[in-house]
Amino acid sequence: MRKFPMPWLLWHACELVNYRLKPAITLLHCVFLCLSATTLSGSSGRMGSISAQPKTMRYCSADGCQECPPSAVTPTRPYFRTALARSVYSKILVDEEFKNFDRTKWYKVNVEALEPEAGELFLELDSTDAETQVFLERCQERSDAVFTQLFHLVARTLLAPFVSQTSINGILRRGSMFVISDGQFRKLFHLADDYRAERMLDLGAGDGATTALLASMFGSVHVTEMSWPMKRILAARGFTIEDVEGWSQRPDGYDVICALNLLDRCSRPLTLLEQMKTVLKPNGLVLVAIAWPFRPYVEFSSTGDHQPEQVLDIEGQSFEEQAVSMMRNVLKPLGFRVVSWSRLPYLCEGDLERTFYHLNDMIFALKSE
Repeated sequence: MRKFPMPWLLWHACELVNYRLKPAITLLHCVFLCLSATTLSGSSGRMGSISAQPKTMRYCSADGCQECPPSAVTPTRPYFRTALARSVYSKILVDEEFKNFDRTKWYKVNVEALEPEAGELFLELDSTDAETQVFLERCQERSDAVFTQLFHLVARTLLAPFVSQTSINGILRRGSMFVISDGQFRKLFHLADDYRAERMLDLGAGDGATTALLASMFGSVHVTEMSWPMKRILAARGFTIEDVEGWSQRPDGYDVICALNLLDRCSRPLTLLEQMKTVLKPNGLVLVAIAWPFRPYVEFSSTGDHQPEQVLDIEGQSFEEQAVSMMRNVLKPLGFRVVSWSRLPYLCEGDLERTFYHLNDMIFALKSE
């Protein structure tokens, strides 16, 4: 008889409860917030031993003033007794705000701030990408699963002293990330819709969520990963797992190599880029993504200080400055030619407080010169 570890049984139980009781959970959200909230306005409120003063807003009486709120508006805000209630309420507000958010801002840059060559190579991607929308909808569904999120919260707290954050995500099957879809990949490299190649390598593939979106274009998909729970997930997806030290020794090479949000998370990024060149097939493609702002952090650091042995020469503060610096100071000296580059949202599944989290990615479609 097969034995299941207790965390997995609890996780599946939470998923089943969420699935069966989804309408009731929505109602539970409302009841919970109503019971936990007290509206504060005009006068001070007192809850047990906690007192709160209302937030005041300054205004003016000048005719036609559009900068200040009207004097007739009385500011109100809810007060919640528990951190959980505050998290749920915060998530509701953020979700409502996102409904009116202009997603094109995720993909735009200030072209006027770019050097002429970088401006010509910049390619703005479509903000209505279907795979991105599917991922966001899945984030909403998983974030709304209250019992599962509560289980994750407890499990993360218990595991944190012993296991890395990446491994915790792998154990709990949470925190999946999204970088690029297959359609966006083809557009960056100016490829036809029927593009196919023999072999792809994804370095630092995580749980393989983004890898799986690109996999249909290749005969075989190879991956590397440091975290053992993530390796199990990748193997279950049918990907070939390569050794983190031996992948660059493959004699027959790869048609496409991806390093998505890896260069700022590995100890020797310059060596990694050089190894990618040596194992790339003639006319092969390289896709590199790096988060902005550039802040190197090595999770699996041999020295324990989480700092890289090699530092990429990325200068400037703005997105445009760092992207141009990456091309000029890092990629070009190593012998890479930029086919195109763009800006993308680097998305991650959320929790009780946020439906999803996001950073801004600089992404570069490259060929070896």
